[in-house]
Amino acid sequence: MYSILIVEDNPSDTKILSFILERKNYTTHTAHEVHQAVEILQNYRIDLILLDWMLPHISGLDLLRTMKQNSRTKNIPVVIVSSKNELKDVQKAISVGAADYVIKPIDHLILDSKIGRILKKEVDWLPIQIDSDTVDNMSIIKITATLTRISEVGLEIKSEASLHLGMSIEVHVKFLEEMDIPSVVGKIFEKEQGEGFYLYKCSLMGLKEADLQKIRLYLRLIQNMNRSKAI
Repeated sequence: MYSILIVEDNPSDTKILSFILERKNYTTHTAHEVHQAVEILQNYRIDLILLDWMLPHISGLDLLRTMKQNSRTKNIPVVIVSSKNELKDVQKAISVGAADYVIKPIDHLILDSKIGRILKKEVDWLPIQIDSDTVDNMSIIKITATLTRISEVGLEIKSEASLHLGMSIEVHVKFLEEMDIPSVVGKIFEKEQGEGFYLYKCSLMGLKEADLQKIRLYLRLIQNMNRSKAI
């Protein structure tokens, strides 16, 4: 049984998160500010934290920084759940050590999928095969890669470049740009080596609800086209 700590000062959001987790039979603990969260971390085994950025007195990001400096807590995965929805916010959270980033309002299916991937190593993302495109890695190095599959929670790229698990990348894809999504942030969670290339699965982090709906619509269109071809 996995134990998850919710650190959230908004009662409505706490209720939503608790409902999502309890439906999946996770053990939950709740804290409304950082000092309560620290006390829980000292007294209970916690497998994952859902952490609001904007908290009273001390921010969630400050708690994350402190956790990463403590040998007892540095390996606990932290998912930032926040209404801060700019690309720079997602990148900042990643740089501090966030395992993932979910933008409010909370999407139940997306959060379920992300928690399952982190805790249970599940990859239940039902990706859609798409045509080749160009992807740029804008973190430490810049690469050219082929985007091979995409879903509402992740994407798969193929490249000759050797990247590290956990590396965050900024992805620019032409068909997403045409949907007015100039870039998305991904974090590599799976790597497979082929002959002369690597396949990387990346989680999509910090998608706004409007952008998520655009991707879902695109996936439905592709699925419908594939069904038509099969008839």
